[in-house]
Amino acid sequence: MFEEEKAQKVIKEILKKRKNQNFESEWENTLIEKAKETSILESRLLSNTVDELKICRNLSSHPSIENSEAKLITPDKYETAHFMNVLFKELFMMPPTFLGSVTSDFVDSIRDKKKIFMNDKSKLKLYIEENFLSNMKNTQIQHLAKDLFKFIFIKNNEDCLENRDINYAALTIITKENKDLVIQEIMSDADLLKQIRIDDIEVRDLLELFVIENTKLWDNLTDLQKNEINDDSESSLKNYYRNTLIYSDETFVDRIRETVENYKKEIFVGPTTFDLDDKTLLLTRKAKENGIMNLFHEFCIILFGKSNSFADAGKRYNLLIRTNIEEFSKGNLELLMSVINTNCQIYQSFSVDKYSIKKIYLRNFTDKTEEDISKRYPYF
Repeated sequence: MFEEEKAQKVIKEILKKRKNQNFESEWENTLIEKAKETSILESRLLSNTVDELKICRNLSSHPSIENSEAKLITPDKYETAHFMNVLFKELFMMPPTFLGSVTSDFVDSIRDKKKIFMNDKSKLKLYIEENFLSNMKNTQIQHLAKDLFKFIFIKNNEDCLENRDINYAALTIITKENKDLVIQEIMSDADLLKQIRIDDIEVRDLLELFVIENTKLWDNLTDLQKNEINDDSESSLKNYYRNTLIYSDETFVDRIRETVENYKKEIFVGPTTFDLDDKTLLLTRKAKENGIMNLFHEFCIILFGKSNSFADAGKRYNLLIRTNIEEFSKGNLELLMSVINTNCQIYQSFSVDKYSIKKIYLRNFTDKTEEDISKRYPYF
C-alpha cells in the first residue's frame, strides 16, 4: 500500500518459504525466531504472547487423541481477548517508524526544526519525549543514542559538522532520561570510543562536557584521550574547574593546591567568563571526602575574587561564599576581605552581602572593630 520496498521484499521472501514448505511449520518458526532478534519482538510480553498463540493455534488445528476420541481444542473467549489485546497494543498499534531503526527520521525531524530547538531546549526535550521516546523500545533508544554519539564525536562529513550542535543537545536529553541504558551501551563498545576524534577541538570540548555529566564514561576512555582533555583544561580555567570532577582524588587535591599556590605567586590567570552551576556542590563534597576544606575554601575565595561583573560577583558569592562562609578559618576570612577590597565588581555589587561578611569577620576577630576594618579595607 505504501510501496515500501523493504517490506515488499520481506513479504516476498516469507511467501516463497511458505510455498516451499507448504505442509511444514519450520518457515514460521524461523520467521518468529528472526523477529525476536529485532526490536519488533523485543517486548517480553509480546514475544511470550506470540509463542502462546502459536501453541494454541497448533492445538486448535490438530486434533488430540483422548480416550480413543479425536478432539479439537477451542480457546475460550478470554484467551482470545487476551491475544487480541496484546497483539493490538504491542504490535499493530506501533507506528511503522518504530519497528526498526529510527535514526534517520529522528535526525531529519530535529534538523528541520533546528533553529527553534536551539533557541529553546525545553521545546526540544518535549518534542523528543512525546514524538520518539514514548514509543521507543530500549534497544531502539540505545541504537539511536549510539548513532548520535558517532555523528557528534566520530564522523566529520558536512551534514554531521553542520548539525553537531543539535545532535549533541538531543543526545544529552536522551542520555539524561535513560542514563544507565545509554552509557552502558556506549561503554560496551571499546572500538567506538577509540574512534573519537580527540584531535578536533570542538569534539574534545563536547566530549569533556559529556563525560562531566556521565562520569562512568571517563574510565573507558583511552589514556591518550584522558591526557588530551587534562592538558587542554590547563589552558582554560573554566574547563579546569569542570574537569576536577573527573580527576582522581589525588589529582583533584593537587590541582586545587596548584591553583591556590599560583594565586599566591601572582601568576593566577582569571577567566573572562565563568560558568558556575550545581557542580560547586559536587566539588565541595569531593573536597570534604579528601579532607582539604580549608584549602578548598581558599580556592573558592580566589574564584570569587576573579568576578568580572556585578552580576557575576553576585552569582559567585551565592555559589562559592555564602553557603560555606560559616566554616571559613580566620585565614580564609582575611583572604576574603582582601579579594573583595581589591575588586570593584565585588565591593560595588549590591548582590554581595558585605554587611554579613563584616559581621562574621568581627565575630571571629574579637580584637578588631569596624574602624579597624575601614582602615585596613577602605573599599569594604
